[in-house]
Amino acid sequence: MVKQYETISLFDYPLFTMVSIDTPLKDTLELPSDACYAYIVQGDRQVFSKSDNISAIPRQTILSLCGLTLGRMLSEQPKGSIHSVIVHFNREVLNKIFEGEKPELWEELQTPVVKYVVQTAANELVKNYFDGIIHLFHNMYIRNYTSSQIN
Repeated sequence: MVKQYETISLFDYPLFTMVSIDTPLKDTLELPSDACYAYIVQGDRQVFSKSDNISAIPRQTILSLCGLTLGRMLSEQPKGSIHSVIVHFNREVLNKIFEGEKPELWEELQTPVVKYVVQTAANELVKNYFDGIIHLFHNMYIRNYTSSQIN
C-alpha cells in the first residue's frame, strides 16, 4: 500500500519524490524512466536485487533508472515498509537548467554504463542534502495546512 507519494516538480517534470510504502504492493510503483538517486530513509532490509546485492538499508543511496528498476524493485518486496526520497534527473529539465551547455565539472564516460543499479552508503554531505529535501516536503505540508486553516 502506498502511504505517501508526494512530488515537487520543476518545468512540469518530477524533481523530488517522497514515497512511503508498505510492501508488498499490488501494483507497480509508477516512477519516470529517468536516472534517479534514491535515499533510503527507512527500510526493513528488503532485497531489491540479489545479484547486485541491493537492499533497503537506511542511510544508503541507490543510483538507477527509476522507472525501469527502482519502481519495479520497490513493488516486488516481501512484507515490510520503505520510506525513500528520490531525486530525478530528467534530460529536459537538465537541458533547461544548463541552457544546453555541459556543467563545468562534466566528465564524459570513457566506457559505456554496464550496471543499471548501484548502491552506496551515504556520507554526511549526502545525508544533509537529503535531509534538506525532506525539510522541503515538511515545510510544504505545514504551509499548505496553515493556509487552509486561515481560509
